[in-house]
Amino acid sequence: MTKANSLAAKEIITFVGGKNNIKEVFHCITRLRFYLNDKNIVNVEKLKRIPGVIGVQFSGDQLQIIIGNDVISYYDEIIKSCGNKKRSIKDTNQKKEKNWKQKLTWKNLFSTLSAIFLPIVPALAGTGMLKGIVTLIQMYGHVPANNGPLQVLIMASDCVFYFLPFLVAWSSAKRFKTDIPVSLALAGILLYPTMTHGLEIGKKGIDFFNLNIPFVRYSASSIPIILVVLVLSWLYPKVNQAIPKVLQFVFTPMIVVAIMTPLELIAIAPLANYISIGLATIVNWLFKFSPILAGLVVGSTRSLVVLSGMHLSLGAICIQNLAKYGYDVLLPINTMGTLAMCGAGLGTWFYVRNSKYEKLKQVSMSAFISAVIGITEPTIYGLLIKFRNVLYATMIGGGVAGAFVAFFKGTANAYVNSCLLSLPVFVGPSFIYTCIGMAIAFIISFIMVQILGINLKTEQETDIHKNIENNDTRLIQTIKSPFSGQVSELKTLKDGVFSKNLLGKGILITPDSNNVYAPVTGTIEVIADTKHAIGLKTLDGIEILIHMGINTVNLKGKYFKILVKKGQQVKQGQKIAEVNFKEIKQKGYSIASPVVITNTNNYKNVLPILTKNSVVAEDDILSIEKEII
Repeated sequence: MTKANSLAAKEIITFVGGKNNIKEVFHCITRLRFYLNDKNIVNVEKLKRIPGVIGVQFSGDQLQIIIGNDVISYYDEIIKSCGNKKRSIKDTNQKKEKNWKQKLTWKNLFSTLSAIFLPIVPALAGTGMLKGIVTLIQMYGHVPANNGPLQVLIMASDCVFYFLPFLVAWSSAKRFKTDIPVSLALAGILLYPTMTHGLEIGKKGIDFFNLNIPFVRYSASSIPIILVVLVLSWLYPKVNQAIPKVLQFVFTPMIVVAIMTPLELIAIAPLANYISIGLATIVNWLFKFSPILAGLVVGSTRSLVVLSGMHLSLGAICIQNLAKYGYDVLLPINTMGTLAMCGAGLGTWFYVRNSKYEKLKQVSMSAFISAVIGITEPTIYGLLIKFRNVLYATMIGGGVAGAFVAFFKGTANAYVNSCLLSLPVFVGPSFIYTCIGMAIAFIISFIMVQILGINLKTEQETDIHKNIENNDTRLIQTIKSPFSGQVSELKTLKDGVFSKNLLGKGILITPDSNNVYAPVTGTIEVIADTKHAIGLKTLDGIEILIHMGINTVNLKGKYFKILVKKGQQVKQGQKIAEVNFKEIKQKGYSIASPVVITNTNNYKNVLPILTKNSVVAEDDILSIEKEII
C-alpha cells in the first residue's frame, strides 16, 4: 500500500469517529462497510474529500465508504490500526442450499427450447419449402422417385431434417455452455451407419455387457440429442476437473465420449422412443374408451408429439390400421393438428403485419406456407416454442377439430403426410366432416392467436452496433451478459453508487435463473469474501465487476456458490457461480445485479445495449468504444 493510501486509511478512521467508535468493519468488492457505536459523530463531508474515496453513504445503520478496486488495501490498513474490529464472514451454521438450477419449469423449458431451435429455423424453413415442392411434384406431377433432378431436390430438401440431431447438438451445446465438437460427435453416434442399418434390417439391437442397445430412428429427432447434451454439460466439467491440466486436451474428450456413448445409446436417447411406445398404447386405449376424447387429445398435442419425435409411433398405428381394416381414423385427426398450425402461422403474420418485426413476419408466413403442404417444423420451432400463446391457440384449434372429426368417424384410405394437399385420401362417408374439421382447426387457431395475443418483447433483436458510429480511429468491443434476465439502466437503482456511475458505467440485470457465466475470456481478479461479487479482467485490460444483488454482502456468503478461484483463467460463457436468487429475494434483498466496467475512464465510451427488455447469458449487453492508437 502506498503512503498516500495508508494516510487515507488513517483519515477514514479519524472521520468515522476514531477506532473506539468502530464496532465492526468489513468490505465487499468495492466498499468499506462500518457498523458504528455512534453514527452521529461521522464527518461525511470530510470523508468524501479523502483522496481515493469515491463516495460515502449510509444504508440503514451501516456506513458505506466506496473505494473501488483498492478496497482490500484500505481495509487491511484499517484492521492493522484498529485491532480486531473485523466481522467474521464465516457462518458455521450455514447449511448448503439445494441447487435448483436445473429445475425445468414451464417458463424456462420453453425459453430453453426457443434458444436452441431459433438458430436452426431458417434452414428448416428453407428446406421445408423445398420438401413441399418435392411433395407437389411427386403427388400431382407423377414424377418417379428415381428421376435424376428429383433425387437432387429430395437430397436438398431432406438433408436438414435427416441430420437435424447435428444442428440441435450444436445449438444445445451453445445453450448449455458445453463442448461443441463433443456434442456433434455424440449426435454422429445416433446416426452412425451401424444404427441406421440395424434398424433397416430389423435387428433387435447391440449387446453391451448384457445390456441391449436398441436400434431406433434418430434422424429428424431433436429431444434425444437435447437430453444427451444436457447430461454432457454436467459430466464434461467434472471429468475435466479430475484430470491434470496438462492432460485435459486429449483425455477429457476421450473419457467423456467413452462414458457418454453407452449412456446415450442405452438410456438417454431411447427415452423418447420408450415414451412414444407408451403413447401409442395410450392412444389405442383412448380410441376404444372414447373416440371424441382421443380426437381431442391427439389433435391438441400434435405439435408437441412432432416436436418430441414421438409421432413415429403413431404413424405405426396408422399403418397397422390400414393393413388390418383398410382405413385409419388417426390420420384425419393428425391433419387437424397440422391445419391448426397452419392457422396459427397465418394468424401470427396477421397479428404482426403492421409491426416493425420484419423477421417474425417472414418466419410466420414461411411457417404458414410450409404447414399448408404438411411441413410443420418451421411452425413448431419458429413460433410455437417461442410464443406460448401461439402454441395454446394451436392446441385449442387442433383439439376441437380433432374431437369433431373423431365424432363423425373421419377416415383415411392411405398413409400420407397430414396436410391440406392430402384431401383425396380422406374421401369416404365422412369426407365432408373432415373438410369441415380442417376449416374449424384453421379458423379457431387463427382467431385464438388474435385473442390471446403475442408477447413481442421476445422478438426484439439486439443490434450490437446500433447508433454507434465506427471509423478508422475507433474500435467497438462488446461484453456478454453473465445472467439471463431483465435488463435496465443503472440509473434506475436507488443505490447512489451504481446509479451515479461512481464505480464506472454499466448495465443492470435482474436475473431469472441461478447461473452466472463469465461475460468475457480473461482472469478472475477479485472474489468478494462474502461471495456476492466477482471481478474479471480481459487480456486487453477491460475490468468487469459482476455485483450479484444489492447489499447482499450482509448475507455473508449464504446462497452464493463460487465455482472459480482468484487468478483462474476462464473462457467467455464458462459458468463461474451459482446463486439462489429466489431465497435472496425472499430475505428482502434486491436481486438487481449491476455489471460495471470499473476502468471506464480508460475508454472513449461505455454504452449499455438496451434494444430489448430481457437477455440470455450469451447476449451482448455492453459496448466499449476504444481509441485506436
